[in-house]
Amino acid sequence: LIESGDVPTHSSLPAGKAEHYLRSILVEADILDARIEPLERLTEWVDELVRDDPPDNQQIILRFAQWHVLRRARRRSGSRAFTESSGKWARQQISIARDFLVWLSQHDASLGECSQSLIDLWLAPGNTRRYVVRDFIAWAQKDGLIDKNIKVPIRNVKVPSTPTGETERWTLLRNLLTDET
Repeated sequence: LIESGDVPTHSSLPAGKAEHYLRSILVEADILDARIEPLERLTEWVDELVRDDPPDNQQIILRFAQWHVLRRARRRSGSRAFTESSGKWARQQISIARDFLVWLSQHDASLGECSQSLIDLWLAPGNTRRYVVRDFIAWAQKDGLIDKNIKVPIRNVKVPSTPTGETERWTLLRNLLTDET
């Protein structure tokens, strides 16, 4: 590409670890403009994620990713750094939304047919990761794709109890060893 005299662009470089490394070198050498790599890689990742999905699911996930997750991420990147962790959170939101649509299909339902009982069934296994679907449901309600009365509760965060102090631990141990009852 460079030997031919063509000026590389971000879109002319394929995706992959080696290409991302080459891209960073070209940016450092001022051959390519700087961009927020973790954010830009999300678009490639979403396209790959939904490539084999049914067209209806693809359309919904691509809309959710583009108009909710990526739009919000781009807006926020103007005021604070978009890091690898930010990218990981965005990927989790999108992949959970996709997982939910796949799960609905397995339960012979579409997003438009989703009910509170299906949401409760989705959350029933207790996997706290599933509560991330909350943003997707809120977006779908705002877009008129799902009943506005459906609620995804806020996940209960368990706060660790205060550890027992050293004096109290010794007292409990002494009682266990000496108390005959």
